[in-house]
Amino acid sequence: MKMKRTHKGLMYGIVPVYLDFTIPQCPGVEGRFWGCETLLTACDLVFEVSCFLISLADPDFEPMFPIKITGVLDWDGPEISGVQ
Repeated sequence: MKMKRTHKGLMYGIVPVYLDFTIPQCPGVEGRFWGCETLLTACDLVFEVSCFLISLADPDFEPMFPIKITGVLDWDGPEISGVQ
């Protein structure tokens, strides 16, 4: 599957990522720099554990996914193979 970088943003407020919004219901996410994938994995773990613990205390808890879109990429950059 090919990823077209259409937007840039922050996952979890700290991990810089490129986003592919060609399918808005399921955007592709890719770390912007070489170390971002490891940081993204660590933040995923913290987010999932915290959501689990909160849902134990409040069964009606519905988490919102923390993506902040910081800009639109106006250029038609190269498509990247292998969505993470």
